[in-house]
Amino acid sequence: MSETTAKLSENQADAALRERRQREADAFLAEQKALGEGKAPALTPNRQNFDLAEQYRMVFRANIPAGVSLDRVMEPDYFKHVASQVKPGYRIEAMPADGAWFAELLVRKTSKEEVHSWLLLSVDLNAQVEAAQAIGMDATAYEVKFGGAHKWRVIRLADKEVIHHGEPTEADAKAWLANYLKG
Repeated sequence: MSETTAKLSENQADAALRERRQREADAFLAEQKALGEGKAPALTPNRQNFDLAEQYRMVFRANIPAGVSLDRVMEPDYFKHVASQVKPGYRIEAMPADGAWFAELLVRKTSKEEVHSWLLLSVDLNAQVEAAQAIGMDATAYEVKFGGAHKWRVIRLADKEVIHHGEPTEADAKAWLANYLKG
């Protein structure tokens, strides 16, 4: 994949994400307007309405199986098994076992089997993968593969020998392979 194509794909993904966020924000505002909430009065700080956030919200960590996309995690039914444990305003930090991405979600509403959330932050942790591939390494003789407890590993295809393991992300494993091939 050329650098231009990668940037184009990244720009398209960013644009789609911005559009989705805007649609969600517009829907939320329309929902609030429908409820008849007008302009809120100015906040008068006192102990009842100005306090530490830790008293009112929780942050959960979701260990996502390897290969699951962020788009799937954003679907309302993905967290249905924990819908009764989260409330609006809570946060969910999500990261797949293969370390491909990290996301922070803000729960905006829940039901018995759905958790609707907004994407606050997402980071593609494999951004270095294309850079490692662009070095021109002879990747045909090796395979970078997720190995569960061994994390990401490098396998020599000629004899199926694992020559390195334990890298937390695919990008790190490919960077290790690039350095290994340099000599």
